[in-house]
Amino acid sequence: MGKYKIVTLFAAMHFKRVIHTVVYNDGKLYLRHYFQNIIWMRKIFPLIVLSLLLWSCGNETDKPKKSKFEADIPQNKDAEATFKGGEESFSAFVQKNMVLPKLARYYGINAQADVEVKIDTAGNIISTRPLTESIDLNSGIDTTQQNYMAELSGMFVMEAERIIWLSNKKWEISDPKETGKFVATQVLNFDFKTKQYDDNKSQLEAGQKLELGKFDLIKDDPSAANFYQMGTWLLTQGYYTDAARFLNTSIRIDKSQPDSWFNLGLAYRAVKRYDKACTSFKRASELGDQEATEMLRKMCDPPA
Repeated sequence: MGKYKIVTLFAAMHFKRVIHTVVYNDGKLYLRHYFQNIIWMRKIFPLIVLSLLLWSCGNETDKPKKSKFEADIPQNKDAEATFKGGEESFSAFVQKNMVLPKLARYYGINAQADVEVKIDTAGNIISTRPLTESIDLNSGIDTTQQNYMAELSGMFVMEAERIIWLSNKKWEISDPKETGKFVATQVLNFDFKTKQYDDNKSQLEAGQKLELGKFDLIKDDPSAANFYQMGTWLLTQGYYTDAARFLNTSIRIDKSQPDSWFNLGLAYRAVKRYDKACTSFKRASELGDQEATEMLRKMCDPPA
């Protein structure tokens, strides 16, 4: 970089001389010195151009180019997000908020789920992405006559995502090398364990008949309401695609709630999925939602 500065300084000195002659001399000398210095300008102009090029090249080599995504949401591979209070606090938070699906509690089904989460410097959850979900059940349970395995598919990973969104603003990011706004990416693992699973194992080992539902003490499954509440909150925050996923999951569990269908319609309308929005509004209207009926009339019914 030293030679770039020397060339630039040399050109600047001659350029300053031209300006000085033009501004401070009287009328006659003004014209004469002006034309004389035009000759100087011809001589030094290539040096000025060269110095500017070298200077710009030096800056380009110093600063790596960034993609559009990196410019909008800078990434830092060295950054790590930690839950406030550490791993024990996070485990306690998960245990407090985790709700096992009713079918899993009844039949004794365990599961594992991995979710990728992006967190910014303020501790805000930016996005979640389901990675894997694996289901574990006792070998003595006959699944051929039951439809519950299909009903459970995807439920565990959605519950894991719900817990992550509940932890919004409860994270801290370490950035030892840089400052500024960026996003840390973490992969979180969730273990879903039921008491019924262990009881089934003990009964099978003892050669006893399975007694299912011993630990399913919750009469009403709160999962539908939980997914509805999370979907509605995401809708108000502008996470329309995520909102639609949670609301759809709520509807999978309980199809009789007009509010779920109506909010799902709002989410689809926000992402311009008007066909699905109209279908959702129609279902909400059939369940007695007057506001959905009005939305159907304004947005979905063809003009007369």
